[in-house]
Amino acid sequence: MQKKIPAFLLSFLVAMLVIFCAAPLLQGASTVFAEEEYPVEYDEINDSGKCGTNVTWQIKKHYVKTSEYDINLTKTSLIISGSGAMKNYAYQKNPFYCWVFDEIIVNEGVTTIGNHAFFHTDARTVRLPSTLKKIGTGAFWSNNTLKSITIPDKVTSIGKDAFDTNKALKSVYFPDSLKTIGGDAFSYCRKLSTIRFGKGLTTIGSGAFYYCKSIKELTLPSSMRYIKSGAFSFCDSLSKVKLNKGLKEIGPEAFRGCKNLSTLVIPDTVTKIGSGMLSFSGIKNFTLSKRVKYLPAETFQRCKKLKKVTLKKGLTRIGFFTFEDCVKLKSIKLPSTLTKIDDCAFAGCGVTKVKVPSKVKKIGKYAFQFCKKMKTIKIPKKAKLVGGKNIVFYECR
Repeated sequence: MQKKIPAFLLSFLVAMLVIFCAAPLLQGASTVFAEEEYPVEYDEINDSGKCGTNVTWQIKKHYVKTSEYDINLTKTSLIISGSGAMKNYAYQKNPFYCWVFDEIIVNEGVTTIGNHAFFHTDARTVRLPSTLKKIGTGAFWSNNTLKSITIPDKVTSIGKDAFDTNKALKSVYFPDSLKTIGGDAFSYCRKLSTIRFGKGLTTIGSGAFYYCKSIKELTLPSSMRYIKSGAFSFCDSLSKVKLNKGLKEIGPEAFRGCKNLSTLVIPDTVTKIGSGMLSFSGIKNFTLSKRVKYLPAETFQRCKKLKKVTLKKGLTRIGFFTFEDCVKLKSIKLPSTLTKIDDCAFAGCGVTKVKVPSKVKKIGKYAFQFCKKMKTIKIPKKAKLVGGKNIVFYECR
């Protein structure tokens, strides 16, 4: 009796026979692959690391392949991710020092930009998270390509030098949560022209907007209390400033060298102004707060366009060189509360007629020296002329 071949073995033998017979027919045939469609886009992580206890960074590069041999790098992104605060870095010690990116993205969860975190790191755009609360000292110092920045709603403070020397920066938008702008935070941002302050701002630090030559107007929020020294010094284009009721102090040289600022009214809530506040500026008309008792040294030093000054009752003292070389100031009404005029207070001034109030007890040396247009001056009998009449009125006609 003959044995039957199993069905599966028979199928296998048939298949092998088909392949063996077809092999000669396949010789010389070419293999056809599906053609790749262009452009093709893809990302690569170029580098990564840690920049905080729970914060990491990575550099992502975006490529576009337009043909088999043409690959173009179109975007380089620095991405910060994690939770909590970024690390604080010493000057020039941040891992991105001298790097150039198209964008910096700080993802949700990060609460603090560390000191000098992006110092001398260029990026055309910066995206900050809603979780951010603080921007540290020198965080974005010396960025050459950033044009605009919007500070998120929970940020309460911006550190010293945070955006110092951002050469391309044109606009900044502050949230209502922001309380303090640190010293020199935006100094030397020469193209900065648009500033929108939030409703909660209380303090503008020393030199915060120093040498910002494109700012034309300032309107301070009602929450503002302190303008520190040199905050807006040498803002050449600044022509209009509206100070708020509630403001308490204006620091030394706050508006020094603002050559296009022609009018300034100090609200009656202000109790103190610093020396040289408007020195070397283009001020023409000025009104002082009734609560300021001391007009400090060099307040209007060499303000050669100054024509009108309104001093209110309550002022007791005029400081050294306060009106030095104010050549266009022809007359001034001194308040009845005034008790002292310091050395060189009106030196080289253009006043022609002065009535010194009866309560003035002391007039300092050279107080009116070189006032060559002076015609008449009335001085109370009890007033002490330090150095004598010839010294107080030295070289007066």
